[in-house]
Amino acid sequence: MPNPNMNRRVVLSGSQTATPSPLGVIFTNDGTSISGFTNTSGNFSTDGTKITATKSGGTTFSSRLEYNVGGYSSNLENWTQTVYYDAYNKSGLGIGVGAGPSNAFCALLFLTAVPGQIGFFRTDTGADLGYSGAGTAITINNNDIIKLVLTDTNGTFSMTATNMNNSQSVSFSYTYGLTNPVTLTQPINFKPTLFALGGTQYVTSWIYESSALCGLDYMLIGDSISAGFFAGTAANRYGVLASALANKSYIIYSGPGNSSGSYNSYLTEIIALRPKKAIIVLGANDLLNSVALATSMANLTTLKNTLEAAGIQVIFGKIPPVNGKTANNYNVGVGGLVSTFGSQVGFDLYTFSASALDTFNPIYSPDGLHGNSTWQSLAATELATVL
Repeated sequence: MPNPNMNRRVVLSGSQTATPSPLGVIFTNDGTSISGFTNTSGNFSTDGTKITATKSGGTTFSSRLEYNVGGYSSNLENWTQTVYYDAYNKSGLGIGVGAGPSNAFCALLFLTAVPGQIGFFRTDTGADLGYSGAGTAITINNNDIIKLVLTDTNGTFSMTATNMNNSQSVSFSYTYGLTNPVTLTQPINFKPTLFALGGTQYVTSWIYESSALCGLDYMLIGDSISAGFFAGTAANRYGVLASALANKSYIIYSGPGNSSGSYNSYLTEIIALRPKKAIIVLGANDLLNSVALATSMANLTTLKNTLEAAGIQVIFGKIPPVNGKTANNYNVGVGGLVSTFGSQVGFDLYTFSASALDTFNPIYSPDGLHGNSTWQSLAATELATVL
């Protein structure tokens, strides 16, 4: 059982890691400081020894306190996060997982079904404030230590809560899709979030740590193309297929909507994972959002310089065509980065994908932006050449 008086640190560790890497302090219980929290609604107070959460806004979940140190974005796959906490007045306290814009959730963990008990409520759609399917409750007494374990394994998200004092536990899991942008249910943002659902609660201790695969051969950093829209299955994505071709270990760190500037907030986390190579395939959303080419190249340069300073080799990939946009010109800029910095070995997802200048061959793409299952295999062959 964790020591409730120890400093609360966010750590990232894995089976290949000898020493956990701190990502930031959640809070210390020394009476002087609490850091690393964002008060998004004005309904939480801290005094150095506890967090006080007070409900407001009727039946809406308007009081929340988010973990917000260094990341966990929806982009990181295959990880385990563990939260330990002990609290007073637990009836009415909620833990949200995957809290995103407008309080949309991938999963919710409530302590409100019966006073002093805990149960799960979940949403798989990201719908605002929707919940259904309560899990079996476990009993919690004041001063009990609760262990909450969250795991994402190849697209299956699971969540287990265990009372460390009486060994009772409750859990659920679901699989989120990777098929297409319309029906995709992607975990939104894996930041545990405290919610005040009724009365006032006191959280006296909070330990947060995460294990992800560290020190792997490569990390694929990208957008929805690399996340696998239209790949059919998680296993059929080019970033996964390439690992088998090259016999290399990998981790996917790609999510919908990402642009060249998206990852600056997560550099601490990426570096803590210590991949040997960072494969960067970014730019489609820059083009779709009319980001200036100079800005995109500056963003990629920042990524490159920061990661290389941490001892991670950076490899840029030329992006596939984006119908109606100047991907070829964008890739000229990417090619310039490769030749300028010298340490990157570039690979090309554009040439084999194009049926004409800046046109994604329709036999490979259903929407002129994302590659289908056939494209994934060809892209994997290209990526494997630089692994």
